[in-house]
Amino acid sequence: MIGTGRAFISDDGGSTVFLVQSIVRIKMVGMTEDAIRFCIKRKELIQNPLMNEKLYLSNQGFTEISNLERYKEVKFLFVGRNAISKMANLESLQQLRELHLENNKIVEIGNLTCCPYLAFLDLSRNAISQIIDLSSNENLVTINLIHNNLSTAKSIMNVVSISKLSELDLSSNKLDGEYASFLHILSKCQNLKKLSLRDNPIIKRIPYSHKMIVSSCAGLTSFDGKLICSEERRRCNAWGAIIVNGGTFRSAHEADRQELIKIRSMQSENNARKRCRASDRRLSGSTASMSTIVSSHKSTLIDRLKTKPVRSIVSGVSKILESLNTARQSHGNPDKKESSHEGYNGDIKVKTTRTGYAPVVSRPKAPSTEADASVLAPGSSSNQKPPDTSRKSFGFERPPNRQSRVSAVPSSVSSNIPCWSKVVEDSEYREQNSFLLLPPPPPPRSLHTIA
Repeated sequence: MIGTGRAFISDDGGSTVFLVQSIVRIKMVGMTEDAIRFCIKRKELIQNPLMNEKLYLSNQGFTEISNLERYKEVKFLFVGRNAISKMANLESLQQLRELHLENNKIVEIGNLTCCPYLAFLDLSRNAISQIIDLSSNENLVTINLIHNNLSTAKSIMNVVSISKLSELDLSSNKLDGEYASFLHILSKCQNLKKLSLRDNPIIKRIPYSHKMIVSSCAGLTSFDGKLICSEERRRCNAWGAIIVNGGTFRSAHEADRQELIKIRSMQSENNARKRCRASDRRLSGSTASMSTIVSSHKSTLIDRLKTKPVRSIVSGVSKILESLNTARQSHGNPDKKESSHEGYNGDIKVKTTRTGYAPVVSRPKAPSTEADASVLAPGSSSNQKPPDTSRKSFGFERPPNRQSRVSAVPSSVSSNIPCWSKVVEDSEYREQNSFLLLPPPPPPRSLHTIA
């Protein structure tokens, strides 16, 4: 039945709306080519029959399936909510994957041998009283038989012949009778994963129906829309093993309880192991994570610095870092000599020492005896005061000009004290180290000692 109507507004400009509705009856028609083309055009599908993979022919009042010979490439056929009473004229649909025939008047399943690739079959809300042999449909995976007239275990016996059947919905049927034969049929469906038996009288006849059916179907993962976890599977298997061997329900419940104790002890052990691993990760996580981050960043930096334009920069920076490390290591040892130079100033041997930090001056010892004093100052008497060898007496002070690399010797120093008078200017230093893009470090101080 379809209702149509129109709305009219009154002439006086009021808000009164008059609704005129007419009721018409749907006319039962055959599945003609014009009707099929009309449905395709309404759904905005491809007009070419050889290129159309889907046909939506639902709710059109068709009484039979016909005139589909040209649609050989159809894979999804929707013919639900019609008045079809027989499954026929499907020989041309050899590529069919899904067949939707819900809400029709089909009494018997048939004529599916011509569809070898059929994987989904929906026959819900029909009048089917028995499932026929479907062994020829090797790829059939899902069957929906909700709200049909299946009544006994014999009426569903042929589901065993479907080798790849994984989903079976038998809800809201009239299944009743001896539950042992019913469980025996379900146990032979080795690939069955999902099963639904809601609203069937036989569920009330099976004692402990949930455990009984789950233990009978070894591969079942969902029953009546509820998932079956691994722990529940173990408990149902322990419970069913006692029943199969002729035990009582009381002993089966005891086996279930013992299996639950084992599962909980195993879970507690696993949780303890997880806590130990988590504590170990917390203790070593900071060091390990930092070392991992540093190593990853270091490898990335090394890969980036392997390019030619930055090799000179890397070598210069590495030299500066080495000199800084050397100065840092020798900071606590003021007597350590980093570099030395020996030469002659006239007839006197001169040794010059340079370090990377504050200069170390080797001062001559004060005369301890009169002989030593006479050697240092010939012609002087024994009670003459020894010469002052302090740093100020030699005039070593910070030079006002920091441009020079080596401190110049002041003129106040007497001519009989040798010194190294060579001065290295910053310009020469910069020419020798022009590859560096950094400003030159401050020059070290020169040290002058008499060997």
